[in-house]
Amino acid sequence: MISDPDMPAKVVREIASFCAQANVRVKTLQGLADHQAGRTALSQMRDMRIEDLLGRQPVHLDLNEVRGLLRGQCVLVTGAGGSIGSELARQIASFVPAELVLLDHAENGLYYVHNELAALHPGVPVHPVICDVKDAEGVERVLARFRPSVVFHAAAHKHVPLLEANPREAVLNNVVGTRHLVRAADRHGVSKFVLISTDKAVNPTSVMGASKRVCEMLLQSRSQRSRTRFVAVRFGNVLGSDGSVIPLFQRQLERGGPITVTHPEARRYFMTIPEAVRLVLQAAAMGRGGDVLLLDMGEQVRIVDLARQLIRMAGLHEGEDIEIVFTGLRPGEKLCEELHSDTERTRITRHERILVWELDARDEESLLNEVTELEALAHEGNPGAIKRQLRRLVPEYAEPSHEVLEAAPKTPVVELPAATAPRAGVPSQTWQATTRSLVESFVASLLVAISLPIWVALWIEARSSGHKSPLIRENRIGASRRRDQRRSTPTEMPIERRSIERRTQDLKGVAIRCARFRVDLGPVGRWVAHHHLETLPWLLNVMRCEMALVGPRPEREEQVLRWRLLLPSYDRRFSVLPGVTGLAQISGLPDADAEGITRRLHYDLHYVEHRSLLLDLRTMTRTAALVLRAEDPPPMRPMLAATPLEERASAPAAGDEASAQSRPAPYPSSSATAVKGVTR
Repeated sequence: MISDPDMPAKVVREIASFCAQANVRVKTLQGLADHQAGRTALSQMRDMRIEDLLGRQPVHLDLNEVRGLLRGQCVLVTGAGGSIGSELARQIASFVPAELVLLDHAENGLYYVHNELAALHPGVPVHPVICDVKDAEGVERVLARFRPSVVFHAAAHKHVPLLEANPREAVLNNVVGTRHLVRAADRHGVSKFVLISTDKAVNPTSVMGASKRVCEMLLQSRSQRSRTRFVAVRFGNVLGSDGSVIPLFQRQLERGGPITVTHPEARRYFMTIPEAVRLVLQAAAMGRGGDVLLLDMGEQVRIVDLARQLIRMAGLHEGEDIEIVFTGLRPGEKLCEELHSDTERTRITRHERILVWELDARDEESLLNEVTELEALAHEGNPGAIKRQLRRLVPEYAEPSHEVLEAAPKTPVVELPAATAPRAGVPSQTWQATTRSLVESFVASLLVAISLPIWVALWIEARSSGHKSPLIRENRIGASRRRDQRRSTPTEMPIERRSIERRTQDLKGVAIRCARFRVDLGPVGRWVAHHHLETLPWLLNVMRCEMALVGPRPEREEQVLRWRLLLPSYDRRFSVLPGVTGLAQISGLPDADAEGITRRLHYDLHYVEHRSLLLDLRTMTRTAALVLRAEDPPPMRPMLAATPLEERASAPAAGDEASAQSRPAPYPSSSATAVKGVTR
């Protein structure tokens, strides 16, 4: 348990690494990732998150300076429905502005953030405005109506590959929209205008990065003759934003993989959203006209390390449960991001996490003429012409030519606990297991051949009853998915699940497509049921190496979800292949109540722990005797001692003392007694 919110992330990573080697879980208290929370509670205990491993030193705000910028002022936030814009609105509202105007063209995000702020800050007037920054008249009316003193411009298209395919929208939304806002802010006497920029504007290789650099140039050129202080703030990727790689990896994990990474050496700077917004507010309070401020992003992180860390946090294993696939860098992407170019001069500020890059401002008239030409080309929609004009505006803009094995620069990176790749070349099963599987497949084929008359008789009975097949097909849960890569081959019919979370967490085994005989169609079916042969088609699964002859019974999905929450050891039964027969199947115990399930689990766990050829032969001999004699299996003595939770699961109610006294004695723990029960 990590409860110190001031613990450096490097120490947290070391603790997580040692605990991972020892197979020990790590939990934290609320506030470790958000250092401004100040309060923790045991009820807020949670598992380690990726932001806990990437966090840096806490961001200390000069509250008086930020309060002086925002308190009692009318503040406008564009892109307020997005990840950065909504967090800006939340933190700005805590400083009690006179009015808070939320502007966005997407109504859903705007609706949610407006409702949230109205509930949390009833004393702050919050105005939701649906408007597109590309609409010059609409922007003009908004600023004329509300007369904001401070504008935070977070509205922008930010997805690099999408904007490479749609450069027209990048120009119209990012460049032209920013020009409309800059002109309106200057006309209506805005005191400070803050542009949310990106590290991709440094030596841009993408349309998105070049468009954001043009936005910075528009602010710098206008600041030379305006009373409005125009400030741009650059920072890198933020964890958890809508366009971040983390939600993408999480969705791929939920689908069962694979996780796609562009390049094994691809690196990015990451910050948490609250951390980035706090620094933006501090930079906004400090910035002077024409400044381009840069947030300290710490060290870069390998994208593949993030993927491996998320796999480990999900309780999975790379190469066994899920694969990582390298797809190559996409158009416009860099191998590593840069924070400044060689032509930019740095200047420190009084805040340790904020730097100023001094850039030469262009003449506004010539810049606006070139932007007008760019806008005309965007309306024509010619991607090649748009990129050529962007290259004229931003000479350092150059489209990358990716090599297959491009070398990464020697820069420090954050070493996450799961950064080490899994060892390759480890066989998934030994030769003994392979031999056993082949022998069981042969035996299953022989049994299917012997039982062929039963198959034919049931097929005839089914056809005469109007059914196409004597089989009932169903999905059951078999061995743990960690036995082999999930979904290495397509399944005939995917298992239905009520939620995505159940796919990776609740169901501990893979779905097996099974079949059993219909026993309600006539005398042949009743004879099959009397001789306990309704699961004879499971031999086909043995022939496909999906099941074994002896092992725990493959369970239905709803039963797995029900009993694994009640019986702590339930998941262990999935560590071996399910069987056509087994100790629990021949025990004669019911599977409809807690006591029967608990005792059947004890037989399954005994088999898992004492699995041997001798035990398999004894079990199959006992099964053959039951089938040939057509008798119900007599109750067998329980195998193992019950855990406290299992005793509670099977404990009688207060009024059932008489029935409780008639139940068998507590389970003997001796394995010798267990084997005697099997042989008897």
